[in-house]
Amino acid sequence: MVPRTEQTHPANDPALEGGEWLFRRDGQVFGPVDSRGIAAMLYRGEIDGATPVSAGDGTWRRLSEISLFLLHAKKAEAGLRVEREVTGERLLRARRSRRRAIALGVAALLVVGGAGGGAMLLSWKARESSPLLEDFGAGIRIVSAARVGVSGRDQAGEELFEVARETEAERSARAARAQRAARPAGA
Repeated sequence: MVPRTEQTHPANDPALEGGEWLFRRDGQVFGPVDSRGIAAMLYRGEIDGATPVSAGDGTWRRLSEISLFLLHAKKAEAGLRVEREVTGERLLRARRSRRRAIALGVAALLVVGGAGGGAMLLSWKARESSPLLEDFGAGIRIVSAARVGVSGRDQAGEELFEVARETEAERSARAARAQRAARPAGA
């Protein structure tokens, strides 16, 4: 198979020997350009079959009306159309793959976020219903710091209070309660 550049390259056509041409584009006249240069511009898409050209004699015709360029104009038009379709298809595939990648990324973020949110919710529920934590600290009351059996002032000058120890009556009442709790219910 012959590469595309060799198939359509104007240098391979011996009919394009010699000749100089002027052409108009965007209201300006360009040239002189030899026949091979005009054909090369056709294949690059810089001009097309509707471009006005002149051999320098003052008459202007469409490029596709000149038999020397008719075949090249048709080949160039077909080649550019195929190139546009191929390039358009590539761009379309690239766009689709980008969209697919973005959708997968968003889905992954939603899954990770949902899993993280669910884990946080479960941890909050577990913290609220833990029997160990519900009972923790029950009955502990600290009103103020105290040192047992000391009164007066410490080295920093803060006043120390003596906390009274359990009296004999309180000790015997506690022992009686413990004995009642230890007895069987039917006794």
